[in-house]
Amino acid sequence: MRVPEVADRSFLQSIFCKTQLIFSGSLSWIEQKEMPRCPRSTITCGMLPTLRALASKECENSQGTICLVPFDANMDSASHLQIILLEAYCRETGIKVLRVSRERIRDHLCPGSGDLSCVLISNDDPYFLDTPE
Repeated sequence: MRVPEVADRSFLQSIFCKTQLIFSGSLSWIEQKEMPRCPRSTITCGMLPTLRALASKECENSQGTICLVPFDANMDSASHLQIILLEAYCRETGIKVLRVSRERIRDHLCPGSGDLSCVLISNDDPYFLDTPE
């Protein structure tokens, strides 16, 4: 299975147009808890919302899931360790991890989010990451 080039603007825009956004800080914890986890297509911005989505039982299908982490983020050692552990967990469970610029995350996926430390893109479509033949 080939993962599309993340830097491709049309790919990011197509994801953005087909998804429901969950911004860290936009919804209260109770509102986020009451929302169904990993509906057909979801973008989750921020470390805590991403960890909650990964911990939910409805996210067991990792085939159509991508985790984006910024490669150009300045962070303290504790935040860096969190990112390393998140990447390890994602790879262990079969979730693709891609490093992209913080600017791309902000501009295309999480324009209103303050926490751009990671983005989880989930899609129940089994062919979400496959390229057409």
